Amino acid sequence: MKIRSDFKDVITAVYDSPIGRIKISASNGRIFEIDFTDSDVITDPRLEYFTSQLDEYFYGNRKIFSAEYDLHVSDFQKKVYEIVSRIPFGEVITYSDVANMLGNKYLSRSVGNALASNPLILVIPCHRVVRTDGIGGYTGGVWRKRWLLSHEMAI
Repeated sequence: MKIRSDFKDVITAVYDSPIGRIKISASNGRIFEIDFTDSDVITDPRLEYFTSQLDEYFYGNRKIFSAEYDLHVSDFQKKVYEIVSRIPFGEVITYSDVANMLGNKYLSRSVGNALASNPLILVIPCHRVVRTDGIGGYTGGVWRKRWLLSHEMAI
């Protein structure tokens, strides 16, 4: 995902997680991007409030993230992300379930495309959405999705 040029005073941090490095970008105290990365970005200490939440999540002590964030996405994506954000920790629903909640059972593929563009992995837990006949895809790799689901089910 590209960083929007209209954000002012962008700060970033890279968090070393059990499933790879995670880059967090924020502006004006609000997170706008969380994604996997290979980079060695200098970590800004002003994002320690969120990296400590990641520590708690990966150590099994946090189930919900509390961070202010900005979403600059389509109305459809916002609706999908709102539904996905309500999936309880340790539970899964299907792409079809989300499509049905949107009022159109034929939107499963569109739901998948919206989730593939999720700018806030973990905060908007798109890894909790699976196919009716299997695990489905994940932008960070299916192995990460399996790890996250296993992690959440084990706690």
